[in-house]
Amino acid sequence: MNDYLSDVFGEQGLFAAHFPGYEMREGQVALARMVDEAMRSSRHGLGEGPCGTGKGVAYGVPSVWHVHHEKRRVVITTANIALQEQLVEKDLPLLTEVLPWPFTFALLKGRNNYLCLDRLRESEARGELSGLYDDDQDRQAEQILEWAHQTETGDVSELPFVPLPQVWSKASVSSEECKGEDCPFRDDCFFERARKIAKEANIVVTNYHMLFAHLAVRRETGQDLVLPPFDFLVCDEAHEAAEIARDFFGFTVSAHTINRLARSVADLGERRLADSVRQKASEFFDRVSVYARSSSYRCRLRQPSFVPSSNLVRSLEEIAEECDEISADDRNEREARSLAKKTSRLSTLAADRISEA
Repeated sequence: MNDYLSDVFGEQGLFAAHFPGYEMREGQVALARMVDEAMRSSRHGLGEGPCGTGKGVAYGVPSVWHVHHEKRRVVITTANIALQEQLVEKDLPLLTEVLPWPFTFALLKGRNNYLCLDRLRESEARGELSGLYDDDQDRQAEQILEWAHQTETGDVSELPFVPLPQVWSKASVSSEECKGEDCPFRDDCFFERARKIAKEANIVVTNYHMLFAHLAVRRETGQDLVLPPFDFLVCDEAHEAAEIARDFFGFTVSAHTINRLARSVADLGERRLADSVRQKASEFFDRVSVYARSSSYRCRLRQPSFVPSSNLVRSLEEIAEECDEISADDRNEREARSLAKKTSRLSTLAADRISEA
């Protein structure tokens, strides 16, 4: 065991001095050792521990040591809010008491977990916070309004109840709905305040949606715009990561999507292109359906280019080019540009990913 881990977890260590009756758990120490070695060597580490192992403390101790002694930042990501709150309300505060290495930590959730003052103002102005569907919703809305004048963090977890989605939606926004720099409450934004605190913290606790949103934005911009830059990443509940990652980095195209696109093309007077893309899409998805029923589909590792997509991609590219050339009245021109942008992205994704799926 590394010396500092012995000083913390050992029978004469810091935990033993702090907690009467403390007994060292071999599984917890083994996990802490693995995390420490991974951080020292900048290598990936994979560990598994049953309930009761004390995983948060196990990876928390080496995380604190490295952020303090090596001036690194650690991001800890989990799949659910309950574990995030356990880390920031129990495990990490405990380590601030026991360990002799000062450090700071912060919790950063998704934007829709924080009160949006602008959305709340709009909901009040529209009368959307009264006369809801039932008494429980009205009561929740009243409590949220009262809480909004008292809260310092705007974190929905502060509420003494779990608000119904249809009620909380009147007081929060998603990233897509946020007005950004145009928001009149920009300087008082609870989410931006939480992000600023996280930017200064040594350890940031967040969730997989935030992590993958960060990585997706960073891939496009080269900048750390969602999470602050970090040196080490600890993924708790890692078995949940793959499905969430697919939401951010995967690509979905459906016959319905193509048909909607074709209808828009036909509305612009390009019926030939619309019919062409419908035909190519029908052929493509028929082949996908046949493939899905084959034994090849049931293989865990699948071959690339399982269904030819070049004809569909060419039709999409042709639509994008034609829309770029349309010059009609202002309304059609705006529609054509919007359609060309969507089609161009769709054809690019199709060329890059359908053929590689």
